[in-house]
Amino acid sequence: MSPPGADWLPDARAHQELLMTGDQAVPGWRSLEPGQRWTWFQQLYKQAAHLDRRYRLGLRSGWWTDEVQVELLAALGAWVGMFDHANWIDPEAKARLIFQLPAVRELGLRLSQRHRSGV
Repeated sequence: MSPPGADWLPDARAHQELLMTGDQAVPGWRSLEPGQRWTWFQQLYKQAAHLDRRYRLGLRSGWWTDEVQVELLAALGAWVGMFDHANWIDPEAKARLIFQLPAVRELGLRLSQRHRSGV
């Protein structure tokens, strides 16, 4: 019998390079030059797909058009990346991250619904 979540463990290790660290993910992405911003966004897009599979975030098409979701996914990826890259070993903080996932899912759902309704 495999431990819970074992089905994504090899995938998580294989995609570890997709998770941006805090210095790449969050600060000043709006001020990047167009070419740098495109590279940053491509990395974020791959990271978001990985996080969506790993944590069942329920991302909807068009998440990339909402700046709040973009920032949220960049920050979440940086947070997860700190653990996965072993830069931060803190079981309590990892538990807090996992307990925050329902709020992340809910915010993503509300923002995508708002986006679809044109609000």
